[in-house]
Amino acid sequence: MVCESLCKVLILPLFAFLLFGYLAGALRRLIAPTWPTLIPGRWWKYIMGTARDLLPIVGSMRRDRELGDVCQIFADGLARGRTMSDLFWDASAVITSPILRRRIQEWQRETDRGRDFVVAAEVAGMPTIMIGFLRTMRTGGTSQEVAQLMEFLAVHYRMKFSRTSIMVRAFAEPAMTLMLALLVGSFVVACFLPLVELIKSLSIDTGGAL
Repeated sequence: MVCESLCKVLILPLFAFLLFGYLAGALRRLIAPTWPTLIPGRWWKYIMGTARDLLPIVGSMRRDRELGDVCQIFADGLARGRTMSDLFWDASAVITSPILRRRIQEWQRETDRGRDFVVAAEVAGMPTIMIGFLRTMRTGGTSQEVAQLMEFLAVHYRMKFSRTSIMVRAFAEPAMTLMLALLVGSFVVACFLPLVELIKSLSIDTGGAL
C-alpha cells in the first residue's frame, strides 16, 4: 500500500513531467524553432537533469556512470601530477547530473577552505563507498596511491553501471512485450465490446430470434 501511494505521488508525476518536457521540446523545435523558450535553456537543462536524477533506476545508472568518469579524471590527473583544483574544474565540466555537479563543486569549495580532502568529500555528500576508500589513504597516502585508488573506484562504478544496464536490458524486452500485449488486448476488447452489446440489444429487440 505504501509503495503504491509512493508510486502515485512521486514516480508517476516524474515520468509524466519528463515525457511532457521531451514532447514539448520536440514539438517546439519542429514547428517553431525560432520561438523563444518559456524557460531559459540553462534552467530547463537543470530542471530536466534533476528530474532524471530522481528517477529510481535511471537516476542511479546515470550517477554511477558519471561517478566512474569523475574517478577516472582524478586518477589520470593525479598520476600526471596535476593539482586538485584543476581536477575539480575538469570533473565539473564533464558532469551532466545537476545533483552530482553540485556535490563536486561543494567538495571543491570545502577543500579550498582548508578542510581535509576526505572530510570535504563527506561534507559535500559524496558516496559512502568513496569516502570509506579515501579514509584508508588519509594518512601518508601519496598522489600515486590515491590515483590507483581512484582508478579502482572508476572501475567499480563502471562495472556497477554495466551490471545495471544488463539487468535493465534483460527486463526491458519482456516488459515491452507485456505492455504491447496489454495494448493490443485492450484494443481488441474495445473493438468487440460494442459488437457484443449490439448483438445483445438486437437479440432482445427480436425476442431472441438471433
